[in-house]
Amino acid sequence: MASPTSTRKRITHWLDTTGRVFAESPLTALSTSALSLTLLPPSRRPQHAAYYPRPVHLGLFSAAFLLSAGMCQQGYTVDAAGTGAAWGTLFLAVNGWKRGVRGVLKGRLAPAVLVGKVLFDTAVLGWYWGNTRRWVPDAER
Repeated sequence: MASPTSTRKRITHWLDTTGRVFAESPLTALSTSALSLTLLPPSRRPQHAAYYPRPVHLGLFSAAFLLSAGMCQQGYTVDAAGTGAAWGTLFLAVNGWKRGVRGVLKGRLAPAVLVGKVLFDTAVLGWYWGNTRRWVPDAER
């Protein structure tokens, strides 16, 4: 069995290498935006109202992730990561347990896939935002 330190080092190494590729690509936020929009039609059905995120939430968060993808496309990767992580945290706070995990217990897999994707993106983008330098100090110029 691996020690906790080696597991933590492996996760940190993965976030610093592969996670950086995810965070610097606009496709990460764009795919989250597209995935949330695909859940829009079923979320409008009354029988799915208890398990799917509300249509207003899906539209709002989709637009926020689309904004993050646009920022990343323009080259502002750290700001885009911060925007994506912040909106992802809000999405999980509003829709996480109630719409994602409880939906799986009732046989609804699609909302849980969206919650899992947002959770993954929030972790990777938050790590990138927190561990990337935003400026060069005057002493190093």
